[in-house]
Amino acid sequence: AVCGRTACPVWREGCGQSCIPTPISKRTLFLDYLTVDSYYVGMKLSLRGEYALRALVALGEAALGDIVPIHLVSEQQQIPKRFLEQILNDLRSGGFVESKRGIAGGYRLSRTAKDLPLLDIIQHVEGILSPSESIRQPLLRPGAREAQQAINGIMNELTKAMEKTLDRFTLDDLCVRARQARQADAPDYAI
Repeated sequence: AVCGRTACPVWREGCGQSCIPTPISKRTLFLDYLTVDSYYVGMKLSLRGEYALRALVALGEAALGDIVPIHLVSEQQQIPKRFLEQILNDLRSGGFVESKRGIAGGYRLSRTAKDLPLLDIIQHVEGILSPSESIRQPLLRPGAREAQQAINGIMNELTKAMEKTLDRFTLDDLCVRARQARQADAPDYAI
């Protein structure tokens, strides 16, 4: 695990403590209308999902076809290198990135950022977005069973709406928003 404290003397190397990494910026979240600070209102990505998207943003912002060394992605996006290796291998098996071995090795997108829908990426990393049916539903008494069915119906509609929204966005949209957030965070030295 990597220590998330910016004042930690071993932040870059990782202190080996069970610390929680801190996100780079609250502004890097891609669905602005589904976010409140760093928390997702309608959908919560796992840490693996967030790291996968951040790694893809780093690769998407590189010049088309450029191989990006894994240590640069790790440093830029503050992702533990070993975890990033696992994530990028998973993304490679999903056809989202390509790898090159050797001293000049690293990763690059397998297609342009415009050709990588966020829905496909998230479903590959996180699994299918559909909510699971209640296992206990058959055990529920009348009244509770119907309430649970109503809840499941609403959750299914919510999932379909999220999938429809995610299907409209590509990795390129995420890269554009990350650039805009960086520009908004840049200090203005105008007098």
